[in-house]
Amino acid sequence: MEQNEPLQGRFLGLPYDLRKPTLSKVKKRFWNPEDERLLTPMVFGWGYALNFYRLAHALRLI
Repeated sequence: MEQNEPLQGRFLGLPYDLRKPTLSKVKKRFWNPEDERLLTPMVFGWGYALNFYRLAHALRLI
């Protein structure tokens, strides 16, 4: 990747984020009761992450 290319954005319609992941960002993407989306942008890399809170809520586990 060239230096002038952004570290986050979209490629082929999918989100990507190449910034260094943090613990708070990981928690926010994988367990976030405040976000209604089941799929959230990946913490690091290309694609989507699963919001396990929304999955558990949809399956009526919580």
